[in-house]
Parts: sequence; C-alpha cells; structure tokens
Amino acid sequence: ENVKCSNGCSKVLERRGIVDHQQNQCLNHKITCKFCEDTGEYQFIEGQHKDHCLMIPLPCPNGCSHQSILRKDIAEHRETCQNEMIACSNDCGLTFKRRLLKRHSTKVCPNRMVECLYCHNMGCYVIQEEHKKHCPKFPTRCSNNGCNVQVPKDTLAEHMDSCPLKQIQCEYFNIGCKEIVTIKDQKKHNQMKVDEHLSLTIHILTSTQHELATTKQQLQQDLTVLATDFQKTLAKFAADFQSKIAKIEADAHQQIDELNGKLQKKTQQLERMQINQWGIELISNSTKLSFGNRTVPVIVKMTDFTKLKKDHTEWYSNHFYTHENGPGYEICLRVHASGWSKGCATHLSVCLCLLAGSSDDLMTWPFRGEFEVRLLNQISDSEHHAEIGTAYVTKRNYEKNPKIFWSRDQFICNERLQSVSITCQFFKNDTIFFEVNTRKLH
Repeated sequence: ENVKCSNGCSKVLERRGIVDHQQNQCLNHKITCKFCEDTGEYQFIEGQHKDHCLMIPLPCPNGCSHQSILRKDIAEHRETCQNEMIACSNDCGLTFKRRLLKRHSTKVCPNRMVECLYCHNMGCYVIQEEHKKHCPKFPTRCSNNGCNVQVPKDTLAEHMDSCPLKQIQCEYFNIGCKEIVTIKDQKKHNQMKVDEHLSLTIHILTSTQHELATTKQQLQQDLTVLATDFQKTLAKFAADFQSKIAKIEADAHQQIDELNGKLQKKTQQLERMQINQWGIELISNSTKLSFGNRTVPVIVKMTDFTKLKKDHTEWYSNHFYTHENGPGYEICLRVHASGWSKGCATHLSVCLCLLAGSSDDLMTWPFRGEFEVRLLNQISDSEHHAEIGTAYVTKRNYEKNPKIFWSRDQFICNERLQSVSITCQFFKNDTIFFEVNTRKLH
C-alpha cells in the first residue's frame, strides 16, 4: 500500500519505507543545527541557515593562523588581525598588513613625521632636505678665507662680523693707509707701520690747519659783507616803516575826526528821539519815572576762559542797562571760572552786580525784578542752560564798586560745561557766551 509523506514533500512511498523517508531522506524533515541548536526543516538548516549561522566556525578571511573563528566574532577579530590590510595613517596612499604597518609608518613612509637633527622641530620626512636649506640651526661654514668654523645658520652673520680672519680696512684708512688686513693681524700691522701711520697723521694735520685758516679768512670776509648788507637793508626798512607809520597815523587821525563828527550827530539825534519817546514831564526834582517791562536780552562774550580759570580770577562784563530805550538800572555780569563758595573747583559761578548808574535819579527805589541768565549753546539755538531767579534791591549803589544782588554758586558743573555732543557745545575756542534777560521789573 502506498502512503503520502506527512512532512509535506508531496512524495508517495510504500508504507514499509515511509518511516525511514520521513526521518532521514525527506527534505522537509526536522533537524537541529549542531552549532547554534536552532531547529528547522532539513533543506533550510543545511542551506540558507548554514550560510548565516553566527555560531559556525570559519577560518580568518585574511588568511592568518586563526582557522576556527565563530562567524559572530569575525568583525571583532579583524580589528586585531595582523593580516588585515590597513591604509597608512600618514596619507601616503599605500595599504599594508597590520603587522607591517608600524614599520612602514615609522621607518619607511615618505610622509612620516621626523625630528630635525639641528632645530628639533617636527616635519615631514620627504621635505627634510628642503628644510635643511632654511633650517636656522643647520651647520654652515664661515666663508672667510682660511676659517673652517661651522656655526648655526642663524648665528653666521654674528660670527662673520667678529671672525678673526675677516678682512677689514686698516684703522688709518681715512688718513691714507690703504692696506687690507684681517682682524687678528690688525695689531701686528699697526706695530709694523708705526712710522708710516705717524707720517700720514702729520700730513693730514698740516693740511687741516691750512684749510681751517683759509676757511676762517673766507668766513670773516663773508661776515663783513653780510653785516654791510644787513645794515643797509635795516636802514631802508626803518625808513619805509617810519613812512608807513606816519601815513597810518595821519589816516587814523582823519578817520577818528570823521567818526567823532558822525558820533556827535548821532548822539544829538538819539537824544532828541529819546526825549520824544519818553515823554517825560518834569514836575519837580523828586519826580520818579516808571518804564514798565520794556527790557531787552543782552549777549555777553567771555574770552580767555582757561587762563581765568587757572588764575582763579574774577571776570566782569561791560556795563549794560536793564531797559531797551530810556534810562534803566546799570548792571554787569560777574563770572568766576573756577567757582566760589559751594561751587568752588566743581562749578562755574555767576552773579549780577548793581553799579552806580547815570539814570539812578530817575529810577524807582527799591525795586524787585526777575532775572534770567543763560549759557548759550554755540552750535544750535536750543539746549541752552538757564537759571531764573528773583532779586529784591533795597537801595541804590552810591559806590564805584559793583554790588551783588543776584547769584548762583553752582550755575553749571565743569563736566557739562566742557562736554561736546552733536547738538550741544557751550565751550568753544576758549570762549563762552551768556544771555542776560530782565524778565520783570516792579
């Protein structure tokens, strides 16, 4: 009776032979891998599995003495295998077995790093010969005739300057000895040529004395001529200068006379205009006048600021009046560049002073006023520094010396005064400008 194989191989055999077929001959019968003990069909274990089993022992692919290495350990073995082909680490482009690589990279490779025998710097072997041409410590022979000394290249110039065999001019070359000797023979040469050197020296001294006498005589002659020409030129210059001075004085006197005449006419016209504008009606000698608030700002220019600050000197402006037209209170601006009181050495200090004025009899006493003093920005009409304050003056000043009636010890600090920005500069060309404004008077 025929029976079909139960392993699924599709074969049909007699019953008496089916068991042997299923256990030993069927390609689909189950077997166990003798290396990794995995179980599977016969054709799989003996075929595909055998090609990939990690536990199968194999010989080294590089042909080394290791003939039984598990497939899973092959990669690890190759990292130390002495027959593994490895590229030279010096980038020479060659590959060697690991056991030969060390000798190549340290003894044979043209790109290996070696130490210069002279300067001890590290460099590539292939350029060592070229390096020797420039190595500062490479032994170099002295080029002086007869000197066989070898010194490092970087000290050769120093050696040649002091080399005993260096050829030099005789010490007495400038006076006529034209012989060339070596440094070591200079002393011997001087001893042998004493008489000749002495004769040359005497000749040079004699010639020099003659030249000095001739030069002295020529200089005396030239000096006499120059003195004569200078006296003539000076006399002519003095005459021309006196003539110009006389002409300038005459022109100046003429201009002064003309200006005095014009000034006198203008003064008369101004007096007539002031009388018409003021409309003053004198009722009695005790009459006082009121002029309201018709005031005008006054611009004051202060120069030589640095010197005044250094000398700690007070500075007074020209006198001016509080009113634009008509009589007013006569005042002036007083400035301490180095500061006083609380502002000493740190600030600029200012004050307003009252003087004995020509119009004081016509003014109201006492009086109260609001005053503004501004330090002007010299590069734009903005960012001025201003101080405003009220002053009360009880009586007039009968003395010649100015009397303070309004002051600011710490008007502006030195740092801000000296600072410069794109839009603001108070101090320029050693000069500052103030504006004094009488805001209210009553």
